[in-house]
Amino acid sequence: MARISLTRLCLQEEDHELEEVRCKHGFVLPLLTSWTPRNPSRRYWGCPYYGARSCDFWLWKDDYIDPRSKFVIPKLLGRIAELEHSV
Repeated sequence: MARISLTRLCLQEEDHELEEVRCKHGFVLPLLTSWTPRNPSRRYWGCPYYGARSCDFWLWKDDYIDPRSKFVIPKLLGRIAELEHSV
């Protein structure tokens, strides 16, 4: 039986989920998710000092959100909120 190295399997360089992104402050930035109507479920990195201390670091991970998703996702989130409120 062949042995599988889980470390090697889980830490492959081409795994984009493991990207380490740093801002000019040197912070390793978490990958966040936008839930705004214009960018629903779009993923990004942003410095915690964005908009303050003259930091302008902001980077989208996703290049594009299709128009259908921009229409459907906010409606689904609204429906979930309605259902949770009625319980």
